[in-house]
Amino acid sequence: GINAEYMGFAKLRDENGKPLHSTKFLRDVVLNFLIAGRDTTANALTWCLWRLSEHPQIRHRLYKEIDDFIKETGEGRDRPWTYDTLRKGPPYLHAFIHEVLRLHPSVPKDGKTVVKDVVLPSGQQVTKGSFMVYLPWAMGRRHEIWGQDAEEFKPERWLETDSCGNIGEGPYKLKPKPSQYEFIAFNAGPRLCLGQEMAILEIKVVLVTLSQLFFLEKVPHHPIQYLASTLTMPMRYGLPMYVRGRHEF
Repeated sequence: GINAEYMGFAKLRDENGKPLHSTKFLRDVVLNFLIAGRDTTANALTWCLWRLSEHPQIRHRLYKEIDDFIKETGEGRDRPWTYDTLRKGPPYLHAFIHEVLRLHPSVPKDGKTVVKDVVLPSGQQVTKGSFMVYLPWAMGRRHEIWGQDAEEFKPERWLETDSCGNIGEGPYKLKPKPSQYEFIAFNAGPRLCLGQEMAILEIKVVLVTLSQLFFLEKVPHHPIQYLASTLTMPMRYGLPMYVRGRHEF
């Protein structure tokens, strides 16, 4: 519960052994993931809605899983969603969101200043004071990490498959999570995004809610381009969509 989580926070120490549980520190942490998570989560949702519009079969599979999930849990219909229920499932929705973020990371590039001399796993020597840039957008498309189909949008790559490589019709089961340094959309190591779990939860809540009410289709011929000059990765011209009640079909 909340008290247990706060007690865990209260035990944190910095590199000098000093407590980190001051009100100021807690305030800074909360502001960090609330402010940093505004545009990034909105961008991720935009790419999610575009992918659903572009891949009707994936949308059908996702909507069916959500329908079955609601019937099974009773949440979202007879009673409100709980944190634990949405955090742990539904698995295909979880896979879908991560596949969107693999190809459309909300922060497509990031930079680090080197604080001491270091040798990278490749053998490359990097000296203190250097500035390094890495590209989650490019890393999500590397064949060495994701296979020869790295450019394809395939939520099933996050799910367990049978001997023929098929995920079946559900219920689905997630594969073990890849390394933070392979799926780098939320940074990694000591700089792992503070709001990662909150962002995934927010996206799940919005997509589950929309799935019960609407079909959203991209306006035909509307250009889909990145706005590459910003820190995050919004669509250059936005995403106008036609909205239809789900039960109109």
